[in-house]
Amino acid sequence: MKNRDHRERSGDDPSIGTLKSILGKAGYKTMKFAVVFEKADSNWAAYVPDLPGCITTGPTLQEMKRNIREAVSLHLEAMREVGEPIPQPTAEPVA
Repeated sequence: MKNRDHRERSGDDPSIGTLKSILGKAGYKTMKFAVVFEKADSNWAAYVPDLPGCITTGPTLQEMKRNIREAVSLHLEAMREVGEPIPQPTAEPVA
């Protein structure tokens, strides 16, 4: 996989390096996690450094964005179910 980070920033779109988690919808405070996007020869990949094991791939950037939203949602849900604390995001926005 070629390591070409695709980091952007804008609104609620995770393609920009941040992701508003579903915690807000579940009554938790809204959190933003950094998301790293990488373009490979034939697909896209994404992972969330603050949520080890939260990774996904997709054939297109658009599909991978949908996949990472779902991956974060399921990852956080699983953490809550087993009683693991939700980590605080460590990335800070750059102005």
